[in-house]
Amino acid sequence: MIAEAAVDYDQDGEEEKLYVRMMSGESNEEKEIGPNMGTYWEGEFRLELIAKDGTLLHALDLNPTFNSGPLIFNQSRQFVISFADYNNDGSLDFSIGQSFTSNGSTFNLYSLLPEGIAVLHQGLFTADNSYSTLYEKAGNTSFINRYYDMDKGKEAQTLYTWQGERFVRTECEGCELKTGDT
Repeated sequence: MIAEAAVDYDQDGEEEKLYVRMMSGESNEEKEIGPNMGTYWEGEFRLELIAKDGTLLHALDLNPTFNSGPLIFNQSRQFVISFADYNNDGSLDFSIGQSFTSNGSTFNLYSLLPEGIAVLHQGLFTADNSYSTLYEKAGNTSFINRYYDMDKGKEAQTLYTWQGERFVRTECEGCELKTGDT
């Protein structure tokens, strides 16, 4: 188990647990300076939603959602799963990320739906090196993604808005987004 979060998934007043579990792989050590410096786990991982009595409610293999290669989680980096409802459907959403460059990580958004754990969005490059980031809400069904634009040499931001079944990206250069805007 490399991460866990208590969550009232079915909103019955009792907490279930969401785990990120290593299914296979190994512990390695990187001595070179970089995002994986130190001891890290590398392998196959799964999200598991567990009932209070220990019953497995839902599971989702993480690796296929990141193009099926081995995933890496550094043991010395804190891994706290951050929840929000990004698309205003009443279900809890959260992100899981993998280091991409020194300027940020690639995140996927997941949701705890009644029928199981679903992928809401993939491949968000974000200026954050945590394993779960909390995106700033910009209305009931929108959030802001901040990232470093290598071509421009500065931070940029993009607005994502839920449109029926998916998030749609909107360029935000100079849009002066403020919390509460849609």
